[in-house]
Amino acid sequence: YPRWTRLCFETAKMLGIELITSGITKESAPVIYSLCNEYGMKVGVENHPEKHPDEIKAAIGDYGDLLGTTVDTGWYGTQGFSAAEAIWQLKDYLLNVHLKDVREIGEHNPVALGTGIAGIAESVQALKEIGYDRTVSIEHEAGKHDPTEDCAKALVWVKRVFNEG
Repeated sequence: YPRWTRLCFETAKMLGIELITSGITKESAPVIYSLCNEYGMKVGVENHPEKHPDEIKAAIGDYGDLLGTTVDTGWYGTQGFSAAEAIWQLKDYLLNVHLKDVREIGEHNPVALGTGIAGIAESVQALKEIGYDRTVSIEHEAGKHDPTEDCAKALVWVKRVFNEG
């Protein structure tokens, strides 16, 4: 495996980070798993090219005690799969969530949270229903646009939705 892989674990350990989010393959899982053991960390497999939660489960394989998933709602939207359904199907592996919205299926064009097709409200509802109590990140890849105001509004909205009955 590349030297930078170990450097990621070393750096995270020095910073006190216990979870790395990364894309991995079924073939790289044994190496990543051994590094998780060595450094006392977990890795959340983030979906980008994967079109279905079964692909994430296949990458995790038999290593579910230290490998899990970080659901990226925007990428599931880009791939045309319901992010809320992915949350349900991956609930036993869920380590982190990146709430991100996209404009359309087929192209990864991020937009302000709640203004696209990724089903953010449904995803938050799914998280509430499964009793998710870990980190939720608001992710907005805005290109040249300063996303600060969009992210601040999104934070208020997500907190309100999480706290509703």
